[in-house]
Amino acid sequence: MAPDNMSNYGFKTQTSVRWIGAAAVCMGTLIIILCIVAHNSSVLNHNDSKWEQLISSLTMDRNTERDELEQRKINSGNLTKEMEVHNSIVLNHMDSKFEQLISNLTMDRNMREELEQIKMNSSNLTEELEVLQSKYNAMAASQDELQEELKGLRKRARLKPGKAADKTVKREEPTWLL
Repeated sequence: MAPDNMSNYGFKTQTSVRWIGAAAVCMGTLIIILCIVAHNSSVLNHNDSKWEQLISSLTMDRNTERDELEQRKINSGNLTKEMEVHNSIVLNHMDSKFEQLISNLTMDRNMREELEQIKMNSSNLTEELEVLQSKYNAMAASQDELQEELKGLRKRARLKPGKAADKTVKREEPTWLL
């Protein structure tokens, strides 16, 4: 009986060893799987934190860009208002300059018209002066002729020279002709 017990006992021992070996292999496999899962979990957590940082950074960048865009809109509005005020000032200044220029041009045109009128009047006065000068010259010539006639008449009538001197008309040149 001893060999039978031994073989039974040996069989039981072998089966137990197999079960223990199988359990050890399963445990080793389970530990390896757990290590792989833990490693993947840490890698995933690390990647998740990178993704979270990236999302957070993108969100902050988007918010910053939105704020900058709003600030640019405000600045653009302010610049537009400043430009409108500046343009209004420039246009008002230009309007006043143009009004002054128009006034000066109108005054210049009026002065030219007045100058032309004065030139016409001067020309007319010159013509009148020439007519008056010719009338004066004709009258002076006529007076000279009359005086010569008077002298001739006195000689005929034998008038005294003293009395004739009182009655002679002296001719004087007008000062405005000189």
